[in-house]
Parts: sequence; structure tokens; C-alpha cells
Amino acid sequence: MVRLGSLLVALCIAPPGVAAGSNDSPLAAGVRLYEAGDFGRAQATLAPLADRARSSDADRIQAAIYLGACQFALGDRLGATKTLASLARRHPSARLDPAIFAPDLVAFAEGVRTEELKTVEIAATTPGPAAPASLVAPEVVEPARSGTGRGRAWIPAVAGVVLAGAGGALLGLSHVTADGILNDKLPIRTVGDLDRTLAAGRDQQTAGAVLLAAGGVALVAAGAMFAFGGSSTPTRVTLAVGPGGAGVAIAGELP
Repeated sequence: MVRLGSLLVALCIAPPGVAAGSNDSPLAAGVRLYEAGDFGRAQATLAPLADRARSSDADRIQAAIYLGACQFALGDRLGATKTLASLARRHPSARLDPAIFAPDLVAFAEGVRTEELKTVEIAATTPGPAAPASLVAPEVVEPARSGTGRGRAWIPAVAGVVLAGAGGALLGLSHVTADGILNDKLPIRTVGDLDRTLAAGRDQQTAGAVLLAAGGVALVAAGAMFAFGGSSTPTRVTLAVGPGGAGVAIAGELP
């Protein structure tokens, strides 16, 4: 009788949802904490689950919905906006069930979703800064004096290395920006912050591609000058870079 009485006391003292859910998955435990009104602990449990790579889409969606609901209940409107906006970007059809959540939360989430989908649509249909249709290097004509072209080949070679390095750095920055947006590593608090970050990433990508192409043009020109610069006949080098690739035309005589 003593052991049975102790067990009954322990069951009565245990917090609601804890004893019955001791074997729950982290997601189920977070949902149970939310339903019990323990929003702080629920948020801490759900936050790492909303972006966990090894979880299924359904689990990530549910974790994000309940995480946004916790933030909303705790008065963190910016946090809830960021969570629900990220959910709308990744899963546009995901919506809160009005049979489960309060009407004010459902209305708030639907407003965030609608605004985010409009922003994504505008970003998808608005072209970024247009890169030049083609980059055509001026024709390089080497005089018919032996060795003069080779002596100056280092000039476009150095310029090519500098331009290609700058282009590669900008492309790297654009990848960092994209990763920060997709994985919520950047301090994006509003839809306006997201728009500005997307525009900056597009600018970095476009400028990096243009500089990288220009650097390649200069390096090819340097190689042509070195290869043909020692001949006794004039050498002509014409280079062009377009969206589909690059082309080079070299006319001359090998030394």
C-alpha cells in the first residue's frame, strides 16, 4: 500500500503533459508544451527543429508553425514574422489551422504569408541590374617588330588576375548572402530587410560575373600577345564575352 500511495502522489504532482509525453519526439514534446501554455520552453524546444535538415518537410512545417505561434504568444511579433515569412518562402501552401489556433494568430499568420508571397513574386519578376550583352575587347594589333608584344604581355596579365580575383570575391559574397537568407543567418527582421538583402545579393552576383569575364578576357589577351608577339608580322587579337560564353579571334604568325 505504501508503494501504491507513493505512485499515486507522484502522478498527481507531475506537470500536465510531462509524464504522459516522456517518450515523445522533440517535436511532439514542443507541441505538448505549447498546448500546456508553457510557451518559453516550447519555443526553446521547437527553434532547432524548424530548420533541421534530417527532418521531413511535414515535421519542419509543423515545427515552424508552432514556433511562430509561441513567439506570437510571447509578444515577439518580429520573431513570429520572421519565422512565418521563412515558412511561406519555403512552403507557400502551409497555413495555420483555424480549428487549432486562435483567430488573431491565424489572421496574423495569413497576413505575413500574403505579404511574403507578394514579395517573392515581385523579386522573381523584377530583373536585376542588366549585365552587358557582350564584352568586346578592342582589337589588339601588334606591330611587326620582333619581341615588342611579348615585352608588354605582362600588362593585361596583371589586369586579368586583379579583375578575376575581384570577380571571384564578389561571387563568393553573393553565395554567402544567399546562404544567410536560406538559413536565417542574417539579421532579417522585416520584409523590407529581405528585399534589400536579395537586391544586394543580385548586385554582387552580376558584378562578380562581369569582372570575372573581363579578367578572363585580359588573361587570354596576354597569352596571345606572348605567343604571337615575337613574330615578324602584325598580330591581331579580338575578344568577346557574352551571356552564352566567350570567343577569341587571333590572327598572326607564330615566331
